[in-house]
Amino acid sequence: RQHRHGGHTAVIFVDLDRFKAVNDTWGHAAGDELLSAVADKLRAAVRTTDTPARYGGDEFVIICERMAAPGDAVILAERLVRAIPGTYELESAVASIGASVGVAVAAAAVPAAQLLRLADEAMYEAKQAGGSRYSIRTLG
Repeated sequence: RQHRHGGHTAVIFVDLDRFKAVNDTWGHAAGDELLSAVADKLRAAVRTTDTPARYGGDEFVIICERMAAPGDAVILAERLVRAIPGTYELESAVASIGASVGVAVAAAAVPAAQLLRLADEAMYEAKQAGGSRYSIRTLG
């Protein structure tokens, strides 16, 4: 699809820091409530043309097509790092989480699996650097 639409395409991988502790301490119902609250924040942070989705566990992926420049993906990553981390008042608990964000941006047509892998690698780099931050990989 990228080739048809032009512009840059980004895949953004979001992993919640300290989410496992929420599930372990307060149970899966609290974890599900937290995931729902994070999903709301994701939807509020992205453009209407972006596609956010839960990838699995405590991970989300956002597909961003037709970005004017790689810097647009950086702006979105910064917005996510500001919006998601914090304290969430849940029905049965108060949970504090962070968000490690990995970004892969390509100007040319790149297989989706490659962009996803690079975004995942960038996310792990952000997590290894202490979490609640982003890392970016650019192709082309």
